[in-house]
Amino acid sequence: MIKILTTSDDWHHFTSPIEEYIKRLSKTCDIITLKPSRAKTREKIIQEETEKICLNLEKFRWYVLLCDEFGKTATSVHFSWLLSRLQAEHGNILFIIGGSYGVDRTMIQPYIHETFWLSQFTLPHGLAFLTLIEQIYRAKEIEKWSGYHH
Repeated sequence: MIKILTTSDDWHHFTSPIEEYIKRLSKTCDIITLKPSRAKTREKIIQEETEKICLNLEKFRWYVLLCDEFGKTATSVHFSWLLSRLQAEHGNILFIIGGSYGVDRTMIQPYIHETFWLSQFTLPHGLAFLTLIEQIYRAKEIEKWSGYHH
């Protein structure tokens, strides 16, 4: 099973394609959406959102990949191979997309197994989520040799 834990409540520009990939992955992927902090300062927002994420991570104890600009990059084919290998070795995988200001890396570090970079571009959260869920779908299709990935 794959889970995506995200701190966002604004996907309205990407709702239709996100819903399509969620439908396509419904048997293999689950989404956990946390409400963003409404604190007044950047530091407090990061702290509150990271605390919420950590509380959820304690429930799952899965293999955790943080989507972050300081992580590893991969092609779609390599990502498919990585996902397949991690599921074979660990069973359950959880991806994290933090809040608008990111996460407190010190606080979250004990829970993270790997850090993964989605793109060199800065992406709005809805697009980052869409990119990740599409790449998970693509990875599954590559695994099946379906022709979705050319």
